[in-house]
This record gives sequence, C-alpha cells and structure tokens, in this order.
Amino acid sequence: SIEVGDPESIAPPYGSKKNSIDAEHLARVSTDLEKKVPGADTDKIDREVAKYASDVRVEITPERSAELCRKIDRRVLSVMVLTYFLQAIDKGTLSFAAIMGLLEDTGTAKADGSPNWQFPWLTTCIYIAILVVEYPQNYIIARVPIAKYLSFSIVAWGSILACHAACNDFKGLLIVRTLLGIFESACQPAFVILSAMWYRREEQASRVTYWLVK
Repeated sequence: SIEVGDPESIAPPYGSKKNSIDAEHLARVSTDLEKKVPGADTDKIDREVAKYASDVRVEITPERSAELCRKIDRRVLSVMVLTYFLQAIDKGTLSFAAIMGLLEDTGTAKADGSPNWQFPWLTTCIYIAILVVEYPQNYIIARVPIAKYLSFSIVAWGSILACHAACNDFKGLLIVRTLLGIFESACQPAFVILSAMWYRREEQASRVTYWLVK
C-alpha cells in the first residue's frame, strides 16, 4: 500500500486559485491512483503527490524558483564542492608526506634520501584503479540508491586514507593507494547525476562547473 499524509492537512499548491487542491481534486487524484495502482490505499494522499498527480498546471513564479535554487545550493551544492575539494587535496597529500619522513619510513628512498622508482607508482596506481573501475562504478550507481552508495564510498575513502598511517613498506602503500582510487572514483559520476537530479537543465552546467573547479 502507499503511505501518505492526512488530506485535511493538505495546503493548496503555490499558484493561482484555479490550481488549489479541493475535495473534488483529491477525489480525482484518488480515482486516478486507484486505476494506476490497483489495491492502493487512497484514503490518505501526500501533499506533494496531490499537487502533481493530476493534469492541473502548477504555476511557480521566478522568485519562488530562485529561492528553491538557493536552498539547494546551500544544502546540496556546498557539500559536493567541499567533498570534491577534499578529494583534490587528498591526491596531493603524498607529496607533502614525502618531505616529512615517509620515504625513509617506508623504504621508498634512495641512499641520498631522494624518491626511488617505487614512489611515482603510489600516485599512478590511483589513476589506474580509477580507469579500471570507472565503468563498473557507473553501472552500479545507475542501479542502487545513489545517496547511500555515495555515502558508503566517502566513508570508505576516509577510512582508507586513515590506514596510510599504518603502512610501513611500499606494498602496504600501494594497496591503500589503489583502494583509495577505487572509492574516490564514485564521487565524480555520482555528483554529475546529483546535479542532474536537483537542477534544471539550464542550471546544471554552472553547478557542475562550481564543484568541478574546486
């Protein structure tokens, strides 16, 4: 059955009086819902469903649309920008750690203290991993709840990053760097899909640019 809200608490949608939800409209929506979903519980109808579950045109002013866009920017875009920014910083942390004793501690330094042939592979392996798993990632993202999968990937990414502290040789670093690339690869395609879900077509290009350039 379909769980919905109390019809008595339904407020009319934003727009002119002709678009307000009255008892007749609710009855029509209930009838249409019953036809589309046999056996559906039509005693209660969610407010948002009732607004859009008919052929009645809902008028939204440009001011209301701009207000909604600003709210989405604050709550969705800001998180994507921050996450992508941290991901960009993360790719450079190995260079910072190299001058703080990482090379000597993990045996990836020459006798004179400079990086040996192994060190560049710790960055290259990230992009190789991304290249290999990019297609499977896109396949999975299209078939699972994107919010849950993205959350899992970001938490796993942070956990793998913390595991760098436990590595004491090249093999350990290579493993965690490869895993890092695998989990990071979910962010960009997921952000593109989120941008398409939350923004209108004319707004998507600018929003993708905002988080992509950070």
